[in-house]
Amino acid sequence: MMLRLQFNNRVALSSCNRPVIQEAFFKFPMHNQVDLPPKFYITAIQEFYAQHFPDYNVIMTVYHGDELEGKGKKKVGDHPHIFIDCKNKRTGEYDLTEQQALLANKVIESVEFFKDYEPVNTKQQTYQESQIIGEALQELFYQHINQKFIMENIPILASKVEATQENLELRKKIRLESKKPKEDRAFNLYTLRQEQLEEVREEINNITTEISYAVELRDDLLVNINKSMETVAKQEKQIERAEVYTSKRLKTLSNDINEKKKSLEQLAEVEQQAKLKIKELNQKKINLKSVINSELEKHNRTIKALNEKINKDQKRHGEIQRAIKVINEELQPLIHSFDVKVDKVLNAKQSNAPTESTYKDLKDNIIQTARYLGKDKREDYLFNVQEKLKEVGLDNQKVEFNIVDKTKLWASDTFTSKQTIEFDAEEKREAAKARAKRMLIPKPPSPFNNPNDPYQ
Repeated sequence: MMLRLQFNNRVALSSCNRPVIQEAFFKFPMHNQVDLPPKFYITAIQEFYAQHFPDYNVIMTVYHGDELEGKGKKKVGDHPHIFIDCKNKRTGEYDLTEQQALLANKVIESVEFFKDYEPVNTKQQTYQESQIIGEALQELFYQHINQKFIMENIPILASKVEATQENLELRKKIRLESKKPKEDRAFNLYTLRQEQLEEVREEINNITTEISYAVELRDDLLVNINKSMETVAKQEKQIERAEVYTSKRLKTLSNDINEKKKSLEQLAEVEQQAKLKIKELNQKKINLKSVINSELEKHNRTIKALNEKINKDQKRHGEIQRAIKVINEELQPLIHSFDVKVDKVLNAKQSNAPTESTYKDLKDNIIQTARYLGKDKREDYLFNVQEKLKEVGLDNQKVEFNIVDKTKLWASDTFTSKQTIEFDAEEKREAAKARAKRMLIPKPPSPFNNPNDPYQ
């Protein structure tokens, strides 16, 4: 028998943009009607990770054999979940995703199905690269599961769905949708909740119809019971009048009465069952109303969170607009002027002309630029200015801030709102790396007597 399977992995817990625990699972779609013991599912996924990722501990493996979803609460299909510690036992690094990317690149190089794929970035992946890694791991899992079928004499073969044009278009659509905000996606949480709410309302309508039908049935039963009782009473009177005429007739009528009594008991039992059904349906209606209220609360919380995000994004947008205006109107002219003033100092130095006034102009330019920068951005800017002057052979001490200069900056920081440009967390980390890298570049000794110059 040939069948399809689905293998997927995802981050279960992360910290500081690094995955800490990864979750994976696989299952055979329900229409394949695969009947395998739980032990097969658990050992299959554990052996796969032991083979390809032996340096990472398995935290837990669980088995789902009764999960339901969707309309009518259909079974999802038996499947296992495995939770992997992303910390490498040998190196101590949280690098499971990097190892998976390296393994995916080997699959891309060796498997014909991936001949048109480019190798993925092993350090940091885009969404599309993450999808490619998942496809590559699924390819390896197909190989693993088929080998296990052979080893255990199971007459099953798992194979991928061919990459038809329709499948490729669907993948492309899903990837494009993932770049949109959640509220703009074709299948977002709001749409899902609306569909679920509509299903619940439809089920309530069906239950209400069933209750009405049961009530009508009960009323009909009561009418029939009353009629039957009247009939029995009439027949008993007839029996009393017939007793003087024939015992045979009396026996026949007695038999009829017994049959009618049985019918009455059956009707009474049906009535009791109908009452129980009505009670059950009423309780189900109450439960469904509770579910609706719960879903509405979730929906409202989602809307509130989206509105808060919109307000936050609008505030951030205003800050960016102000920063762009300052860069275009203030900082760009100052940065251009800085390069011009550096050239003037170099020209004066080469022609043995006085440089004091040009150094002063250069320092004033640096102070004016620093007024627009936040604390971390200013620190990075002043460091790069010092390194720039050293690299071109100028005396960086000439532009170091004295107490008057620092007082000017303090007054600007305290009494104005010019400090518009600042790093975000990622930019701050990258700038620190760039400064450290720049310090490692060998430089010629400074021609000036600077005790703070590490290259003296």
